Amino acid sequence: MKTPKHVPSWPTLPVASLRDQAADSPAPDDLVAHVREQGIETPLYVTPRPDGTVQVIEGRTELAAAVAAELETVPVTYRPLISVQALSSHPENARLDVTVPPTLRASVAADGVRIPLLVTPSLRIIDGHLRYAAAVETGVKLVPYTIDDRDEAGQVLDMITTARHRQALTEGEEMGALFRASSLGADTRRLAAAAGITQKETKARVRVGRSRAATTAAHTTHASTYALTLDHLTQLAELEEMDAVAAQAVMAEVEAHPDRDHRWTIQRAHEDVQARIDADKHRAALEEQGARIRDLHELADHAERADHFPGDHAECQGHVWVLESPSASEYTPYCANPAVFHPRAAEEQGGAGTAAAPQGESAEERRAARRAVIEGNRDWDAAQKIRREWLADLIGRKSHPKAVADQFNALMARELYAGSGVLFSKGGGAWRQAAEWLGADTADRDALIDRAQQPRRVAAHAFAVLAAAYEDAVPRTAWRVESYEYREARPRVRRWLTWLTELGYEPTPIEAAVIADEAYEPAAH
Repeated sequence: MKTPKHVPSWPTLPVASLRDQAADSPAPDDLVAHVREQGIETPLYVTPRPDGTVQVIEGRTELAAAVAAELETVPVTYRPLISVQALSSHPENARLDVTVPPTLRASVAADGVRIPLLVTPSLRIIDGHLRYAAAVETGVKLVPYTIDDRDEAGQVLDMITTARHRQALTEGEEMGALFRASSLGADTRRLAAAAGITQKETKARVRVGRSRAATTAAHTTHASTYALTLDHLTQLAELEEMDAVAAQAVMAEVEAHPDRDHRWTIQRAHEDVQARIDADKHRAALEEQGARIRDLHELADHAERADHFPGDHAECQGHVWVLESPSASEYTPYCANPAVFHPRAAEEQGGAGTAAAPQGESAEERRAARRAVIEGNRDWDAAQKIRREWLADLIGRKSHPKAVADQFNALMARELYAGSGVLFSKGGGAWRQAAEWLGADTADRDALIDRAQQPRRVAAHAFAVLAAAYEDAVPRTAWRVESYEYREARPRVRRWLTWLTELGYEPTPIEAAVIADEAYEPAAH
């Protein structure tokens, strides 16, 4: 038996359970032959009875044909359906544009029209013109309907009311609904058609919908300037899978401050949990090898990192492993007593300390400073990732408002005539990063040059190269006021970050400290 095209999958009931409700008159031979070959295309309209059985309201002749054709089951519907050919648009339709959105067309093609059309007794459509048009375009023959007996003035007012008071689901609500539909058996193709998105996006949204933290964050921030993107919601969902407590803390922060940018918070929390997981794996491997592991506070003041002393430390009796920071992803080797196990090296470095350590600084102060560097570097790495995501989004847009294009040109002019020379010293390979942001093929430089000459894209391409050059010239140590590169790099980095804020970028706390030329304290954030 062939399945007709564009026919939704109807529920079915056994013919045997409905046989006694078939029409008294025999079904026409041509109908029986058609049903035997094609099955029943139009479902029987049935209603449930209190005793659990159903009553056939429409389709008794088709049921008789199914009995004669010896079908085992017949399709049924529990709501009235009408042929689209019997319907007509309302002459006073308030909606002038009845172009069917691609997402609605895909949904109707996959599952038919699910929301009943509101029609007059004369079968003119009051509400549902787009659904009706989608059914016609996709070949769906039957649609659900409800009769409304309002007068003509009321019909027109209904069109206004139904259109005006529609409210789309928030992203969080949609993701939660997709997950629930998935858990109830809907496959990815069906979910994608209903939501009007790709199957890849659907899988990501279902994963997010599984996460209470992510769906709550999406719903909380959907109207904010800093609405979370699918990538960051996915990251939050991953965080909840790894550590529910950490995700709960982020969710609480989002709910307390819905108008703030929480991308950095999510990024850092995700990195911290991942680092802890990596550190636990490293510790397990070390323990399997018989290594000695110590807490940092257990070390004596004269203990030093093993890389401060030359030679192979594998046989050193003072060799221990230490997790230097809560966010460190691996353990660091230390020598518990350099004066005993590396006397010559310790003597050359001035006793138990190191040549680089400031005079009078205690071991705990040095370790605290190192922990701060580790934490600060992680903060900077997280900020850099968010900043480059923002740049990719800004540069990759198909068009930019004139004000933004003018700003691109102004930044280029500053760099050409009053900048730091970054464009000339670092720009040699910057076009590759620029091409990636622009979604271009880096293997075809000539094509990229052709695209850059398009009048509306010149400014974006020029800015992309400038941005790539600056990003390449930003050192990881830019946040550290005591670093060797501070005096040279800080002015350049401050200028770059300040320019980005002029374009609408919201700096993270560590970037804000650099812009203000202030010291950054990782523990304070």
